[in-house]
Formats: sequence, structure tokens, C-alpha cells
Amino acid sequence: MTKEEILKQAQSEGKKSMDERDLAIQDKACYVGMLVGLFFCLFLMVVKIFRNLPYQDVYAVICSINCAQHLYKWTRYKTDRCLALGIGWGALTVLLVFAYLTQIW
Repeated sequence: MTKEEILKQAQSEGKKSMDERDLAIQDKACYVGMLVGLFFCLFLMVVKIFRNLPYQDVYAVICSINCAQHLYKWTRYKTDRCLALGIGWGALTVLLVFAYLTQIW
């Protein structure tokens, strides 16, 4: 390959990959989205408590989000802590869904 071909290939690959700034923006966007989702879940939980409705489903949503985050981190970092937290949050999610379903049926 000539220098021009190598340069052209590197420039075309550069357009597809994200730089540090793009990664930081995406990370912050995910964090803000999760925070807004958490506050919305808490709002729904308060409404359900005041209306005497079962609210374990809202807890289950929050726990499932934490489960997915830790299991994804485990796929990247392969740490026992991430795996244990992912399994723990997943088990809690299953228990909360079961508790919710027993209350509505």
C-alpha cells in the first residue's frame, strides 16, 4: 500500500469511531437519562402509594436497570464484583416482579 492509500483508509476509519469527547458526551447522556428515569419511577411509586396500589413494579424497573448495568460492566471488566452485583440485582428484580404479580392477581 502507498502512503496515500494508508492515509485515506485511516481517515475513513476515523469517521466511524468515536473520540474521547464523543464518548464523554454519550456517557453523560446515559447518566442523565438514567437519573431522569429514576426520578420518574420514584414519582410513580409515590402516586401508587397514595392511591393504595401495589408499587413493586416500579422497584423492579429500577433493579432491572441496575442489573443490566452491572452485567454489561462484567462483560467488559470481568470482575467478580460486577458479576455478583448483576446477579444480586437480577434476583431482586425477579422477587419484586413475583411480589407484584401476587398482589395484582
